[in-house]
Amino acid sequence: MAEVTIMRPAGLDALPESYGPLFDRAALTFAADDRVRGMWVHGALARGTADAGSDLDVCVAVRDSDFRQFAGQWRDWLTLASPAVPLRAVRRVQSAEATDRA
Repeated sequence: MAEVTIMRPAGLDALPESYGPLFDRAALTFAADDRVRGMWVHGALARGTADAGSDLDVCVAVRDSDFRQFAGQWRDWLTLASPAVPLRAVRRVQSAEATDRA
């Protein structure tokens, strides 16, 4: 693995305290994956306007040849980066209007 530099965004301190470790886990997860070419933040944090109500928006660049495999394993890397996020299938519910038309 190539040497990787991970820097916390300057405005991360404006977000709730739990966001620091979340950023660190995400950065370490993606740094350990050879398919990932880069990771950056966007949104209010990137603009320097983040406050306690902001979220953590992260983008990840992946080699084209690895995209399908990487995207297909999103549950795996999301669990590593954010183990507190529950992952479960969401059942699709038809609306009464759609049922009436059928």
